Amino acid sequence: MRLLKIHVFTTLMLICFCQDAVAQSASGLIDSGTAKRFGMEIMWRTQVRMGPVSKLQSIAQVFGKSKTLVKYVVTFEDIVEEFYEDDVDRFGREIGVSGAKSRADARLVRYQEIDPASAKLQRVVEDPAVLKAAYAATQAKYEAAQGFEKGRLAQEMIAIESRRQRLLPEITFLAQSSTSMVQSIDGRNGKTNWMQQVGSRNHPSQPVVAKRDHFAVVNASDLYCGLLKNGRVVWQRECRGAPGARVAMTRNSVFVPMVDGFVEQFLIGDGNAATGDIVSIGHSLLGATSSDSVVAWPSDRGELNVAFDERETSKVSYRLVPKREIVSNAAFQSPYLFATSTDGSIYCLREASGNLIWDLPTGVPISNSPFPIDDFVYFVNDNHDLTQVSIEGGLPIWTAAGISEVVTVSKNRIYCLDRQKHLVILNTRNGGYEGALTSEPVEFVYQNSMTDRLVVGTERGQIQCLREIAQVEPIFHQQPEKAKESTEDTGKKPQNQPSTQPGGNDDNPFGGGKGGGADDPFGNPFGGGGGKADPADDPFGGGGNGGGNGGAKKNDDPFGGGATNDPFGN
Repeated sequence: MRLLKIHVFTTLMLICFCQDAVAQSASGLIDSGTAKRFGMEIMWRTQVRMGPVSKLQSIAQVFGKSKTLVKYVVTFEDIVEEFYEDDVDRFGREIGVSGAKSRADARLVRYQEIDPASAKLQRVVEDPAVLKAAYAATQAKYEAAQGFEKGRLAQEMIAIESRRQRLLPEITFLAQSSTSMVQSIDGRNGKTNWMQQVGSRNHPSQPVVAKRDHFAVVNASDLYCGLLKNGRVVWQRECRGAPGARVAMTRNSVFVPMVDGFVEQFLIGDGNAATGDIVSIGHSLLGATSSDSVVAWPSDRGELNVAFDERETSKVSYRLVPKREIVSNAAFQSPYLFATSTDGSIYCLREASGNLIWDLPTGVPISNSPFPIDDFVYFVNDNHDLTQVSIEGGLPIWTAAGISEVVTVSKNRIYCLDRQKHLVILNTRNGGYEGALTSEPVEFVYQNSMTDRLVVGTERGQIQCLREIAQVEPIFHQQPEKAKESTEDTGKKPQNQPSTQPGGNDDNPFGGGKGGGADDPFGNPFGGGGGKADPADDPFGGGGNGGGNGGAKKNDDPFGGGATNDPFGN
């Protein structure tokens, strides 16, 4: 009997294990062992918050700005001290450029008292590219060094890399469920930044779009615009028509295509501002795509409409009219716009003017959107053939069969879905097949034209992000915007900001003036005026005689305010 129980228990365990393995395999996710066999690793995994009946609908990606960092370097003999603009004071507040300079000046004065000739001050602007070059130079010295010098150079490399990491742009993924829950995910570690219900969970939503500091979602017939940093919706507007498919976001505006052919424009900075409706010929059923300054959408007449991002845009700027229909969205890679057509051609236009740069006829209809990356543009025709085309000149390089979709591109690889939705790897040099990452169809995949990161998931919201092991930092196919260099604060400091200049009242966390003097241990810790207190002054504020004089008189209202005759005056 005991052996029978053990046998039944073992059988049940095997059944559960097999069911779990089948469930994991069927999900289309990538296990760590398979990833390692292809020289990859899983960077992070996360779970998108889902309702009982919701599914993972879309993912959008947005970059922060590539930073610069101002520092002041004080040298004295063999001493080197650095003061950064993002250093913090005792209350955890960044000191800024003026604060860094103030600290450096104070240290310089101290050294000049010892030896003026040896003390020096230098202003340096750190840049990621400069630090990358400095790291490479130090690494070359490290490989040739020995003993103590090798250890010192190793520490220097760590310091340089740490400083470079502070300057790299943030990468954010916005995952959206079918019930309009938007979740912000840190693209470097998978950490959830915030979650926000945008609109009604019972109404359909268009895929979320994002640009710079904002994101936008159309839920039913309402457009919501929110802040990327915290998910707060800053404005909501009802569209005047019935939204079609995907909305588009440029630097200044959100464009919502309507099923009747109109495209409604909303200004990101002011959702209530008057804007124009763009009139186009035909109905818009496929939605729109955009660059920073141009929006494009196909119509059911088979034409591609393009409009510039201008205030109160009211008409199409130019059109692409092919021999047959355009049934897919356009793609942008500045300064070019790419489109495909069922006449079997791929078109390259200059996005700012609409001038045709080149067109490549292939003879096979193309119903999929083009996929431009760096120096090449990829397209999949209706026979499931993937072709790589050189953007310079529009010449085809190679063709690979059996592909349905390009997912992302790294330095030497192209990650694609085959006709069975398996994730496969091709070589960028000749399109050669290198292997399959999944043995089952992938449920969800994010087409990443911005970096080389591979993002896959399940309908129930499990997401994986993978990278090639050697590629620690992402390859940016679209360069992040560079932040402006910080400057010294020379004007009046805003209110409620601590002073970082010498002699400022930085010790008092409640701000305010010095009252009876900075050295007075019994002074008012909550600040006040800079003058001396008059014993006759009203301790509750407010002036006597209507607030005119500092001292209170016998018949004055002790609570300050209006004239003598009106005890409740103001």
